[in-house]
Formats: sequence, structure tokens, C-alpha cells
Amino acid sequence: VGFADEEDSLLQEAIRASLEEAAVDEVRRRELDQAEAEDIAAALAAVEADNLREAEATAAALAAAEEAELAEELERSRRREARLEEEARARRSTLLLPPPQAVTQTFAPKQWLSDASIAFAYARLTAGGLAAAKDPSITTGKALPDDVLLMDPAAAFWLTIQDDPTLLEEATGSLRLEDRELLLCPINDSTDGSRADTGTHWGLLVGWDRRTGHAEKDGCSHFARFTYYDPLGVSCGLSSALRGSNANLEQAQTLAKKLARRDVQVTVGACARQTNGFDCGVYVLMFSEIIASAFLEARAAAATATAAKGSVAK
Repeated sequence: VGFADEEDSLLQEAIRASLEEAAVDEVRRRELDQAEAEDIAAALAAVEADNLREAEATAAALAAAEEAELAEELERSRRREARLEEEARARRSTLLLPPPQAVTQTFAPKQWLSDASIAFAYARLTAGGLAAAKDPSITTGKALPDDVLLMDPAAAFWLTIQDDPTLLEEATGSLRLEDRELLLCPINDSTDGSRADTGTHWGLLVGWDRRTGHAEKDGCSHFARFTYYDPLGVSCGLSSALRGSNANLEQAQTLAKKLARRDVQVTVGACARQTNGFDCGVYVLMFSEIIASAFLEARAAAATATAAKGSVAK
């Protein structure tokens, strides 16, 4: 009996020791699991902190870039306004001078207007407005708004015959077409770029109906419509003295395409007809004055209507 009791006691002691050892192992395992969990949490916190710092740095960089871009845009706008004001002052102070004698002679009866003739008339119309264009005695006046461009006939001719894409891009860029609402281009039927005043007929290409949006982003003209006015009309069967208007239409189509940098349709507008072989340039000037006047009147009427609606709404 004593032996059995001793054996039972040893067994119980072994069981207790085994349980104690298992308990110690369990505590150690839990401590290791907790330490591992703490390590993982610390690693995740470090990654999150790095991501947060990176996001903050990226946001700060983007904000700085946007601020710099805005400042640059404001500076460009300021310089642009200053340049436009300087150009306006220059036009007002110089373009209402009397024409040279050679230009004056081209406005005599039965004379054909040259590039210089139309350029002088356009400069006077631009600087002094419609009143100065009609009255040679006026030396000061209200200039046309900057969004109305009366293109120099030599520039229009050069653009028509020019095929170099780089030169065309530079030239059309200098015209600031994105700032224009109305574009008037005298069209000559000459294709000889080696000499001046070699054509035989004048017509007028008009760009209008401004559109905004993607056109400016891809570098294209925003003019949605081009119309050509010809004092001889566009038809076949003309006498030799009155031939050339179809050639002018082709020139107008070429110029419109280069200004728009895409294929565009040029419509032929109804207009008064000349009855001789030398007044085409005078008709082009008359058309230009009428179109500019109609444009300004329509704009003023639209502004008045908008103001009236605003007053009613209030």
C-alpha cells in the first residue's frame, strides 16, 4: 500500500510539473505573439507615417506648382495687357497721319488700289474707327476694339502663298487669333510672290462666329465661319477685263484653311457689285466698314439686351 501511494504521488507530481511547464510555454508563446503583433503594428505605423509624409510632400509640391503656374499666368496676362495698351497708344499716335502722295494718287478716280492703299485705309479705320475712315480731316478718334482684326493685305497674301509650317505657325501666332472676334482679310488674285501689286482684283474674306473650347487648346483658329465677298461675283463667262474673281475665291479658301489649320468651308456672301474694272478695292473697303459697323452695333445691342434682362431680374 505504501508503495502504491508513493507511486501515485510521483505521478501527480509529474502531471503538475508538466502542466506548469505547459503554462510557462503558453505564457512565453503569448509574450512572443504580443511582441510580434507590436512589431507589426509599429511597422504598419511607420509605413503609414511615411505614406502620410509623402502625400503631404506631394500635396505641397502640387500646391507650389499651381501657385507658380498661376503667378506665371498672371504675369503673362499683365504683360499682354501692357503690350496691347502700348500697341493701342502707338496706333492712336501714328496711324492717323496723312497718307503718302503715292497712296493718295491711288484714291483718284479710275485708279486701282494697291496693297499700300488698302493697308493705309485699314490702319486709319483701326486707329480712328468708322468716323475717321469716312472723314479724311479727322486726326483723332475712337479705335476699333482689339478683337477686330483688319489684316494687312501684304500679310494676307504672304500667308496665302506660304507653305512652310513653322513660318505659318509663327505668323498666325503673331496675329493672336485667339483674341479676335472678327477677322477681315483683303484677298488678291496674284500668285506671284516675287513682286508687289501684280494682281488684278480684290475681294474680302471674313472670319467670324467665335467658338471657344478645344479649338484653342489644339492651336486651331476658333472662327467657325468664313465668308467671301466679291464685288464682281463668283461666276464664269466674264469678260477679260472683269475676270479673276474665281481665282480670288480659291485664294480665300487657301487662306481660310491656313488660318484655321484645318479644312473649312468658305461660303460666298451676297454683296453689291462694281460696274467697272477698277473699283474692286474701293468696294472691299466699303464692305469692311459695313461689316465692322454691323459687328459693333450687334455687340452693343446684345450688351443692352443683357443689361435690360439683368435689371428685370433684380
